Amino acid sequence: MSLVAARLTASRRLPSLQRLLELVLTRPCPCADDPIFSCPELLPTFRKAIVAFAASGDIPSPSHALASLRRVVDSPLPAEFYNIILQALSHLRRHNDAIRFYGEMTSVYRVAPDVHSHLQHILQ
Repeated sequence: MSLVAARLTASRRLPSLQRLLELVLTRPCPCADDPIFSCPELLPTFRKAIVAFAASGDIPSPSHALASLRRVVDSPLPAEFYNIILQALSHLRRHNDAIRFYGEMTSVYRVAPDVHSHLQHILQ
């Protein structure tokens, strides 16, 4: 699954990548040990998709993918997933959106910022 996401990302087929994420979320994965646990390939697959969507400048797509992932994953997401969107907002010079997203990340979702998060927040 992660390999398919990587190939769709490399070929910039973002609508197909979005469809892959929808399929992953709606179908149980045969590789998961127990149906209550998520697939071990879920995080790498979504990371590749979030990076691709963020690199394209289409910020609603990675935000939507992140929200979908939060709903299905078994544990809190690492700060790395939020950093991808923070970095994209910074590169797009959408500083107010980045500050709002950082605040949401730390207060609403209670993600402990790492060094990269702090640097992105300070450099704005």
